Amino acid sequence: MSDTETASPSEAGARGGRLYLNGATVMTTPTDRQLAVAREAGFSGIEARAERLIGAPGELGAAAALGRAGEVFSLNGVRLGLRPDGAPELETLEADMVPRLAICRALRAPYLLAVPARVPGLDARRGLPGTREGLARARDLAAAAGVRVAFEFLGFPDCPIRTPRLAGEVVRGVDGAELILDVAHWHASGSPPLEGFPVDRLAMVHLNDLPPKPLAELEDADRLLPREGVIRLVDLLRDLRARRYAGPWSLETFNPAHWRADPSTSRGAGSGPSWPWWASGDRRGGGPRRPGDRARPPPARARGRVARRRPSPHGPHRVVSDLRFAVIGAGRIGALHAAHLAGSVPGAELAAVVDTNLAAAERAAGRGAYATDDLERALADGRIGAVLIASPTPLHARQISSAARAGKAIFSEKPVALDVAETRAALAAVEAARVPFQIGFQRRYDPGFARARALIEAGAVGRVEMFRALACDPEPAALDYLRASGGIYKDMAIHDIDVARFLCGEVDEVSALGASLVDPRIGELGDADTSVLTLRFRSGALGVIQNSRRAVYGYDVRTEVQGERGKIVVENERATPVWTYAPGGVAGDYYHWFVDRFRDAYRLELQAFVEAVRAGRAPTPGAVDALESLRVAEAATESLRSGRPVRLAGMP
Repeated sequence: MSDTETASPSEAGARGGRLYLNGATVMTTPTDRQLAVAREAGFSGIEARAERLIGAPGELGAAAALGRAGEVFSLNGVRLGLRPDGAPELETLEADMVPRLAICRALRAPYLLAVPARVPGLDARRGLPGTREGLARARDLAAAAGVRVAFEFLGFPDCPIRTPRLAGEVVRGVDGAELILDVAHWHASGSPPLEGFPVDRLAMVHLNDLPPKPLAELEDADRLLPREGVIRLVDLLRDLRARRYAGPWSLETFNPAHWRADPSTSRGAGSGPSWPWWASGDRRGGGPRRPGDRARPPPARARGRVARRRPSPHGPHRVVSDLRFAVIGAGRIGALHAAHLAGSVPGAELAAVVDTNLAAAERAAGRGAYATDDLERALADGRIGAVLIASPTPLHARQISSAARAGKAIFSEKPVALDVAETRAALAAVEAARVPFQIGFQRRYDPGFARARALIEAGAVGRVEMFRALACDPEPAALDYLRASGGIYKDMAIHDIDVARFLCGEVDEVSALGASLVDPRIGELGDADTSVLTLRFRSGALGVIQNSRRAVYGYDVRTEVQGERGKIVVENERATPVWTYAPGGVAGDYYHWFVDRFRDAYRLELQAFVEAVRAGRAPTPGAVDALESLRVAEAATESLRSGRPVRLAGMP
């Protein structure tokens, strides 16, 4: 197994040399950003923090959408509570396990960490049986959810299980439970030898350091980055290696001084993966460092140099310190993308904003980028590696072709064009230039839709039988916009069409029923403002898409996929997770417009694009998705006109 591959929980203990970023190191940073920063810095993943995720469905969803299987190694500490007499508090434990296991499942984290109780006056003799019983119960609950439990002893004086030997005694009585060795707690317990500690059951070692304080006064908040304090880390690592432990490792610190800066520019992000090997030698580099050996330097990225990699099959791009963007179009969506690129997407930098309305371009550019009304200036700028096209739809195809000829990576809002022939021509220019291309179907990166796709692929509903999507705008757009939009199917329903393809596969046949029930002037444009589409998928499944230009209660989008084993529902999210209960009924707020509902998805799709370009992967959704979703929308338009079902096989 290579260092970049994921592993099942049963393989985790053998993943030698892998280094994870512990969420405590960047405690004030959202979990999805922790994942992005960890990737940027070269870590294998993160250990997530329950303090950030319990009761925070938005952050959890964003992290679940971004994270890959095994990239979140664990969720930190459910406490194995004890009463003063040493009896386990099993009811409290069971209640605490519920949200933590839900988070582990959402993040596909193989491990949940368990820590012992801190009970002043309770000695190990009385505390060990209850701790063992609690750990066994946690193991059973976790196993039912497909999660493993790893036990981490605490070195504090008021903890009955505070040494490696006692931790070993706990897990020896609980088959299937594993261990975590935290360097700070090992030091706080007196730096005892590892005799009696079953290294073969280690799931992870946490690397950190402590200031020179009396052991009895140490607390979690004292933890420092390795080699800043008093711990003889090299001796411990040599002891572990002598006992045949080769990883994985986790970099952990609780020192608030390391939380305040943006983690992408902190010491943790730049040189983290090299730290343990500076002290002890890399398993790939021939063992422990000998006196007089030079320290292994940080990666090239940490030193600010351009990293080199193999040529990309998707364009003549090289990895640079940041992918610099020109945003074309400073309207509502363009301004949102510019704001994200200016500081919310690791690995990206906003370099320019282009718009014929120069004042709008200046507002979107802010202080760090230049504004211009000259597209050719931005395309000729050799410092710019990517363009983001958020201009009016009729301009997309021409701008995509120009950007491709300029050798830029391209992210374009949908659609490429309003007809299939022009779309094919623009995508042919992309193919000829061999530049990366992504189309802006942001719902794929919404945590709910991303999780639904993962569950369907995992067989959660079995064979898919039915699909249903509902999407309603709060009010129609201006008539001038609608006149040039291409109609309800190419402008609005195309997002639901893409979701249908994303979740259920390709569409073979479309039938459209539409009317102008909201505003008769929309009907005069030859368009509909209310529509029902029926779909027949290539797999044989059936689907329905309902759209309306008006929902007086606000933006409404929801999706269902039903199969032989059950159903998955992606519900409309509340703007805040609050319900008001009163004599008049139960009420909750809502998102008024799609920009609010999918704000995180817009950011996450850009993050995925940046990571793909920098890694030389083909971004997704790509040219095929842009073309096939448009073909379905074209078929729906033809069906509405003709009143007959339209098969995709007969479409251009």
